Amino acid sequence: MISITLELPSNHDLVQFGDTHEGSLMQHRAGIEKCKDFIRAEKDRYAVHMGDAVEAIMVDDCRYSEATRDSRPIKQCEAVVEDFKSLEGRLKVMLDGNHPRKLWRFGDLTKDLICNPLSIKYGTISCIVHVCDKHGLIYNMYLHHGFGQINSNAKDYEQRKANMKANLKMKLKYKFNNCLIMSMGHTHKLLIVRPTEELLLVADDNGRVSQRYKGWEQSDEIDQDKRWYTNTGSFYRTFSDELDRNNEPIVSYPEMFGYDPVELGFLNIQCRDRKIVNIEKKVV
Repeated sequence: MISITLELPSNHDLVQFGDTHEGSLMQHRAGIEKCKDFIRAEKDRYAVHMGDAVEAIMVDDCRYSEATRDSRPIKQCEAVVEDFKSLEGRLKVMLDGNHPRKLWRFGDLTKDLICNPLSIKYGTISCIVHVCDKHGLIYNMYLHHGFGQINSNAKDYEQRKANMKANLKMKLKYKFNNCLIMSMGHTHKLLIVRPTEELLLVADDNGRVSQRYKGWEQSDEIDQDKRWYTNTGSFYRTFSDELDRNNEPIVSYPEMFGYDPVELGFLNIQCRDRKIVNIEKKVV
């Protein structure tokens, strides 16, 4: 486990995006461009990449598909570097992912071929990020590329969403007590679990009752219900009507394994006056 310190302005946005899967024809290229435009649109807007920057699936892998732009992992890494040069000074951290990590015997692709050339901090598979300003610590984030699946078999849509959010929270809640934001990628889901807005009643010396809500703030021991939990989405389509390089219909590995389609996009953390005021979902 490594810790990374970022010094950002007291008012800033921090975009969480990832699972961009460079090299695959299923990559939502227009969505990535929208994400990059969004990151560059404001002066004090920055970003972290949650991993799986490259597809890195070899021909002997059961997930392999001819739906590749270039199946050579080194070329995929070079394409990522070229793609994210336009985010210089804004893209602060990149995690590893299960896709490039499967090729560990050839080296650390994410660190050596992407992070080092771009001069961005390498978060390995998981890290703690301390976001600070000139006054000191603002908030801590626990970032993990992700693990397992987040699914639900409930018949009702709202119940499915609630079950998946509960699943996300359960995966992350016991990891670190001093992190206000707990995040993972990998599952391609785009989910936000807000801190619980618990009602408090207060009586003064004269018996007058007033109500307020228990807030959330950074501390060394943050209640599990007073944190933000996020699943940071992806830019990988499930279905396509395009043709591959052999002029055959494209079949992605999510289609092969019967995965349901998901919302494509990213998340944006909004920090104002040293407080997290919102995390917004951006669907592309």
